[in-house]
Amino acid sequence: MNTEATLYQLENQLKLKGMANKMKAIIEMPCQTRPSLEIALAEMIEAELQHRKNSRTEKLLKASKLRFKTPLEEIICSTERNLSKETLCTLASCDYIKYGRHIIITGKAGCGKTWLSCALGRQACLLGYKVIFYNMIKFSEDITAAALTGGYLRFIEKLMRNNLIILDDFGLRAIDENTRLALYQLLDGSRENYKISIIFTSQLPMEDWYDYLTAGSQTESILDRLFCSANKIKLTGKSLRLLQK
Repeated sequence: MNTEATLYQLENQLKLKGMANKMKAIIEMPCQTRPSLEIALAEMIEAELQHRKNSRTEKLLKASKLRFKTPLEEIICSTERNLSKETLCTLASCDYIKYGRHIIITGKAGCGKTWLSCALGRQACLLGYKVIFYNMIKFSEDITAAALTGGYLRFIEKLMRNNLIILDDFGLRAIDENTRLALYQLLDGSRENYKISIIFTSQLPMEDWYDYLTAGSQTESILDRLFCSANKIKLTGKSLRLLQK
């Protein structure tokens, strides 16, 4: 079998694209610099593993629907913003997802809440976690549509297949009963049946969340499950939008 046929089989029949690309690169090297058979095989296997990891990461990032594909390295840490490098490094490990903990990011408009949540979501994708980003308005609309068509439970079950759910702009508009129930089920399920972490971003101070969700036992259950297992970040400082002008 000639080289072209071998490369074709690796890439198209065996679906070993990373290995095929590495083999092609080795063949194009001068004979005197080519690695031994053992080293070449090891390098081809490593290339295939890296290719598969990159492909999975690309799929996770696409499925996440993140508003921004922000690298953590671009997040500004400072005393003025009330965000330290130590905090960011701790969250970068994604141990909070491993243990089903949550993150609450609050602050005024423009302070970088969504930017930070998306950076954390991107980092989770890089580490192999399933992530989904939702603006709260779209989240409520999808829940309402699912309830009207009899697909509410399927919608919740689909959400629970994710490791991390990002809910952006929490508290921006009045919450309805279906959305409140969904929050309760997600937070309750994350403790008992699944390992789900949720990142909330909100302009609404946490002390106002009880009134926002309306008083009642369900609200108490939601906030108890959330607040007792959440990393809380209150961003401060000038609007980043102003700094970019």
